[in-house]
Amino acid sequence: MFKSKSNGLIVKTEMHSYINRSADTKDSPLVSNLSSQSPISKLYSPVPDKFPSLAIQKLSGSTFSHKKTLKIESIYTDPSKVLLKKYGKVRVLAANTSAGPMKIKNHDRAKIVLNIKRPENFFNDTWPSSAFFAVYGGHGGKRCAEYLKGSLHNFVFEDGEFPYNPRNSLTNAYLKADLKFNRIAEDENDFSGSCALVTLIIGDKCFVANAGDSKAILSVDSGQTVISLSNEHKPLNETEHKRILKYGGELKSSYIIDSKGYKIEKGSYKIIPGNIPISRSIGNIHAKLEKLGGNPKIHIPDPEIKSFKIHDNYDFILMCSFGILENLSIKEAVEYVWQGILECESESIQDKIANGLSTLMNEAVSLRCEDNITVIIIGFKNLIDSCRNIA
Repeated sequence: MFKSKSNGLIVKTEMHSYINRSADTKDSPLVSNLSSQSPISKLYSPVPDKFPSLAIQKLSGSTFSHKKTLKIESIYTDPSKVLLKKYGKVRVLAANTSAGPMKIKNHDRAKIVLNIKRPENFFNDTWPSSAFFAVYGGHGGKRCAEYLKGSLHNFVFEDGEFPYNPRNSLTNAYLKADLKFNRIAEDENDFSGSCALVTLIIGDKCFVANAGDSKAILSVDSGQTVISLSNEHKPLNETEHKRILKYGGELKSSYIIDSKGYKIEKGSYKIIPGNIPISRSIGNIHAKLEKLGGNPKIHIPDPEIKSFKIHDNYDFILMCSFGILENLSIKEAVEYVWQGILECESESIQDKIANGLSTLMNEAVSLRCEDNITVIIIGFKNLIDSCRNIA
């Protein structure tokens, strides 16, 4: 135990052996992955505190108990629902969602808009084939995710800078959606919120916008290369960490005590104010509105946006809500999709991709993820060619 001062905050942290299964640790260069030769040593290996300046409130511990999984059937993706059709660079599309093994209700939502209509302010001769894909990871209720499913894409398409400046259009849409929903939430006394992960494809250009802890991943060269397309806005993200401290935020974490007396960290850090584990989202008025004790400088709706050109060796973009990557790295997620595809040697392309999606989701279920799980696969020509070469 030690004390220090950082930005005027009294800081208390505690060093102890722990296991953290949250996506905070899976792919961040700031946090070492737990590595060992056995599950036991993986559980008890001490990990140095990467952020000793962080203000952490330790909750009271509890005795160790095995996590109980609710009864759930294996997740099945209907191959007939896999859309195999050319939409510009997009050649195949599959999506599925589930409450997951530990939740009763599913607050996640997904939205797909194919063949975006030509904007009125587009004056060139040819409007390229364009599409919009979104995963909304709802929490604290479904109201916010439902609102985004019905509105966010329209805010993008109707923005004055669309389609010439997609980055600004996406940012403006997120801010507008947050402002409008928060007014509704105040009237309805609704404290729900939602992460928002969007992939916007215009011709051969791709824009990935994210606010929250959902994740977009790119598979390249039949899965040989895996690239993260979005950052998770959680306390162990360095940018988010600095903002939390700068504006007076604090974190709290809980732990359990196992039969040998070890303290094992349980779950993600939660941010005060708001008591939620993410620092960017739409909604969550209790975390943002000052009159409710929130701080709009800590909890923000602004998306981070990455853009790139779609090349011929790109296989697919995998869009996942947090439940999928709660216990899996991005590399493992892509590997499970390819594993499912390769298992279907003689079946149709739709069967292969449907099984790839189901394999990934069922792996998340088997690892007892604690959140809802939603996946969208946006496949390009290289994925189709790879599927055809499997015999």
